[in-house]
Amino acid sequence: MIKFMNGTHPFKATLIGMVMTVFVLYPAYSRINNFSDYITRRIFTAGTNAGGKFFGILWAFLVAFGILFVCYLYLWYGVKIWTILN
Repeated sequence: MIKFMNGTHPFKATLIGMVMTVFVLYPAYSRINNFSDYITRRIFTAGTNAGGKFFGILWAFLVAFGILFVCYLYLWYGVKIWTILN
């Protein structure tokens, strides 16, 4: 979008970009928020049943950290963890 606004005044281009960002990201955030609430409830319920409140939270944190680690490893460095493990 930035390259389409080369001839536009910077203030106007910034305002248009901010408005577009709000219209795109706010609906995406609301959908992701509902999904993440559902997943969080499921993980905490499973973790609490597995070993109490402390171990449930610890287990949920480790699972979430592991998933994010694998995703960022792939996005930032292009490393696929499943090819390394084979």
